[in-house]
Amino acid sequence: MPSRGNQALQEFRDLYNHQWLIERHNHRPPAQVRQDLLGTGAAA
Repeated sequence: MPSRGNQALQEFRDLYNHQWLIERHNHRPPAQVRQDLLGTGAAA
């Protein structure tokens, strides 16, 4: 069972990776940039 501290860190990481918009990534979340770089994003 994860401790409360570990759970809080995991929740923060998920929030950061999927919702925070990073200016240097053209206002995209890190998860989207990672998908684009790895070529795993959905074709538009």
